[in-house]
Amino acid sequence: MTSLRDFLTSNYDELKKRLTYRLGNVDMASDALQDTYLRLQDKSVEQKDAAPSVAHPVAYLLQMAFHIAMDRERSAERRLTVEEAEGYLDIVDSAPGPLAIAEGREDLMRLLQDLETLPKRQREILLAVRLDGESREQLALRYRISLRTVDRELERGYAFCHARIRESDQ
Repeated sequence: MTSLRDFLTSNYDELKKRLTYRLGNVDMASDALQDTYLRLQDKSVEQKDAAPSVAHPVAYLLQMAFHIAMDRERSAERRLTVEEAEGYLDIVDSAPGPLAIAEGREDLMRLLQDLETLPKRQREILLAVRLDGESREQLALRYRISLRTVDRELERGYAFCHARIRESDQ
């Protein structure tokens, strides 16, 4: 009673030729047949796959080797190349550090204090648009002013904020 492993060994050249044709790569075929041999060497596989229980050992071995080759290809596609791994190591964290966060908070607190110096209506309109997302039309109705006046108040408020930010950057 010959085993599948013995059958593979004795018909290796023919199996390799057929598998190479199917895979399109002689090295892949050789590696897949080697892995097939190793799997067949396992005692549990050896006992299950004796030649008499397999009607077409050539087809069985070719299919087994083909699946092994495909599994190897899929796992190789999931692995990173050295260049890809080095690329990930060079990624710079764009998140601000503790110093930048502290400076940003100070700037914000300073700007909020500066906003207190704006006229009340101008400050309220600016904050309502920027923080609350209110429309210009809603603000015109609330304050009983024209859209043009709302736009003028926003323009002055933006100019004030822009000037204060520019001053703090210097």
